[in-house]
Amino acid sequence: MWVAVCEDISIERFLLRDMLHAYFFAHSLNAQVDLFSNAQALLSAFSPGKYQLLLLDIYMPGMTGMEAARLLRERGEICPLIFSTTSEEHALNSYGVYASGYL
Repeated sequence: MWVAVCEDISIERFLLRDMLHAYFFAHSLNAQVDLFSNAQALLSAFSPGKYQLLLLDIYMPGMTGMEAARLLRERGEICPLIFSTTSEEHALNSYGVYASGYL
């Protein structure tokens, strides 16, 4: 399983990675977690079908996570995505990109 975490705050990015690793270890799952500090870096590395899960922050410098999610959906990407953010403001908008979760 390949997971992408896109979060601009490094401590949050590494915390998400560590939580994912702990979950995968506890459930005997083999997974690769790729970390990205901005949406443009994620989109540059992205290829269809590469990731089975995306965790996106909403507020990042440059392109927001919501904008990146819209672009991915417009390209036909169907992998589950979860927004991880401190803002409740975009929760309803997450339905528009078929988010699996909003944390």
